[in-house]
Amino acid sequence: LTSFTDALNVLEGNPLPYVLVVTMAAGTLKSERAMALVGELRQIEQVEIVQFDQEWLLRLKALMALAEKGVLVFGALLALTVLLVIGNTIRLEIAGRADEIQIVRLVGGSNAFVRRPFLYSGFWFGAFGGALAVALVTLAIDLLTPSVAALALSYGSSFQLQGLSWAELASVLVIGTSLGWLGAMLASTSHLLKSEAAS
Repeated sequence: LTSFTDALNVLEGNPLPYVLVVTMAAGTLKSERAMALVGELRQIEQVEIVQFDQEWLLRLKALMALAEKGVLVFGALLALTVLLVIGNTIRLEIAGRADEIQIVRLVGGSNAFVRRPFLYSGFWFGAFGGALAVALVTLAIDLLTPSVAALALSYGSSFQLQGLSWAELASVLVIGTSLGWLGAMLASTSHLLKSEAAS
C-alpha cells in the first residue's frame, strides 16, 4: 500500500475492511475444535469472510481416511482374487499330474503326501505375490512423497506421506504367503475329495 500513501492520507478513514488473524495455541489444532471455531466466526454478522489456512489439510485427512476404508475393501477383494487365482493355478497343476497322483495313491501314498508339493507351490506363489506387493507399494510411496511434500510446503505445512512400517511389511508378506498356502490347500483338498468319491 506504500504507493497509495498520499491517496490514503486524503481520506478521513481507512476504507479497507479490518482483518483479524486468529492463531490457535499449540496442541489445540484439532480438526473438530478448529472447524467449530471457523463455524462460529462465520456466523457472526459483521464477518464477511473466514479463511482457515489448515482447512485444506483437514479435508485431505478426511479424504485419506475415506481412502483407507476403500483400501481395506479393495484389499479384501484382492485377497479373494488371490485365493481364486492360486487355487485355479494349483487345480490346473493337479490336473496335469493326475496320472502321477493316481499312481502315488495306488502304492499307498497318503492324502497329506499327495497334497504336500502343491502346498509348497501355493506357499511360494503367495510369498512372491506378497513381496511384489510390498515392492510396488514402496515404489509408489517413494514416487509420490516429493510431490506431496512440495504441495504441503506451498501451503506452509509439513505434511508427508508415510511408508509402511517393518511390521506392516512383514504382515503383507505373511498374509500373502498364507493366502497362497490356503488357496493350494483348498484346491488340493477339493481334488482329493472328488477323486475319493469317484473311486
